[in-house]
Amino acid sequence: MNTKNLPYRKGVNAYVIDSQNNFLLVQKKSYGENQWDVSGGGLEEGESMEIGILRELEEELGTHKFKILAKSSKIDKYEWPKEARENGYRKHGKWWRGQKKYQFLVKFIGSKNELKAQKEEIRLIKWVPYEQLEDTLYSGGLSRELNLGALLQDILAPLL
Repeated sequence: MNTKNLPYRKGVNAYVIDSQNNFLLVQKKSYGENQWDVSGGGLEEGESMEIGILRELEEELGTHKFKILAKSSKIDKYEWPKEARENGYRKHGKWWRGQKKYQFLVKFIGSKNELKAQKEEIRLIKWVPYEQLEDTLYSGGLSRELNLGALLQDILAPLL
């Protein structure tokens, strides 16, 4: 299959902060024990990015207590390996070459005991300070065009 003609699936990532500006990370069940990522996922057909990010957060973390603070101008675009393309087709009936993810800075406005990780997909959640974020995030071995440092500077501008 020639993947160059396939579209990218649109998705969203949430850089969730708490009241002390710590970042919420998730450990997916498919990851190793030292691999962490931000919450997010693919958009449903016709779904806006803002609705999609709030839906993904509620699905993955069991609460709706989030407030969008900013949308980054940076896009995380990457190719999927063959297995991921096939999984996407089985799950959604569509072929994509990879994902194009839009980044949001989101504030968690609830109590931390309200967070309930989605058991089917997420093993653990944890909060880390900004200084540990770049070293803790896992790229999954995907070929990404986005520079994480540039993204963090862009997404955190409202906090500075």
